[in-house]
Amino acid sequence: MLTQGCLGWSDRDFLQGAGDVEEVREALEAADFVGVVLDGPREVPLDAEAWPVVACERCTESSGPAAEIERLGALVALDEDDGRAWIDHAFEVRVPDTSLRPDAARPAPEEDEEDEVEDPDDEVFEVSGDEGPEWLSDDLSPEELDALVAAEEPPLPPGATEEPVADLVYFLPHRLDLAARLGLPRRPARYAVYLVFLDQVAGPVRLRVGPPPGAYRDPEVEAFLARRREELPPPVVAPAPGEGARYGADADSAPQPPSDEGLVLAVEPRLRRGEPLWVRGAFRLPLPPQRRTLRADGKAFDVGAAGALGVVSVDLVFTGPVYGGPMRLRLEVPVFEEPDAAGRCAGRFAVEATRTGALHDVPAQPYSLHAFAAARHRASARFEVVEDEAR
Repeated sequence: MLTQGCLGWSDRDFLQGAGDVEEVREALEAADFVGVVLDGPREVPLDAEAWPVVACERCTESSGPAAEIERLGALVALDEDDGRAWIDHAFEVRVPDTSLRPDAARPAPEEDEEDEVEDPDDEVFEVSGDEGPEWLSDDLSPEELDALVAAEEPPLPPGATEEPVADLVYFLPHRLDLAARLGLPRRPARYAVYLVFLDQVAGPVRLRVGPPPGAYRDPEVEAFLARRREELPPPVVAPAPGEGARYGADADSAPQPPSDEGLVLAVEPRLRRGEPLWVRGAFRLPLPPQRRTLRADGKAFDVGAAGALGVVSVDLVFTGPVYGGPMRLRLEVPVFEEPDAAGRCAGRFAVEATRTGALHDVPAQPYSLHAFAAARHRASARFEVVEDEAR
């Protein structure tokens, strides 16, 4: 389980690393919480050395290895103003990604004869006559062997039961620098931050980067920059419409858009490696002015799809337990219907993800697929890729 939680820290605690981690550990222990709590400052000065978020992880031996989130966790930062997304490993990966792939060639380990240690299981006993332990006798039946093994352990008293072995508990605080991990540009912005770990998502932490406290802010300059953002052209539709990418009415295999704001995904639950991976979806999402093809001043933009009224960005993130990724596919989806009274437009898409460079060869493993759009996590889906003989 992952969740966003208020650690009760001030912005200063996050920025200076002064938060009371022990207090968080005690609170999670008292709640018997297993998972990750994600939190961060609400205001970050532009000149801060780090733009931190903190993930406090509490896990048990039975819930999974404590190091898995460090290998498989993905960090996502969504710009709430221009719709851009930054996605990468949440932690520094100490081994190349290819070494995690099940089909990757691994170099043979170097042999060191001087340091070679004999395996005690390979020890050979020579037994003759009555010498040696009784359980090595060739005359014992399987039942007699079982009885000898059981005799080594004293029986429990009448009515007693075996005491359960205590589950080991780990508590690991992680301080992540958004600017360093994701290469965020040093400019004022508002971000929605998420931590993805397989099929679970923590967040959002809403973080605003701006001038340091006390710095002069010119309202006219800020208004000018806002107008410039609205004048930017919408992105070109991607992947381009064609055999491997269908939009609107052409995406007849896609689900219908939701009645309220949101996004739905559909993917085959199981497919063989090498088969086309089609991701189908539909949405009803806000369409900002800068994403429209026809502006109020009459200027029109060609986005590569005839009749498109605007373009909505959808970021797909694929992760798995073996080859963790994250693998990312950015969709620029055209919309052909006028927005409703709330400024939301409906759209549909069907994209063959395996035609793209990042996903041209999808390793065999279970996958968690997450969709981010309009500065929010919108939907998730699960599927599995198997080798030919496993289907």
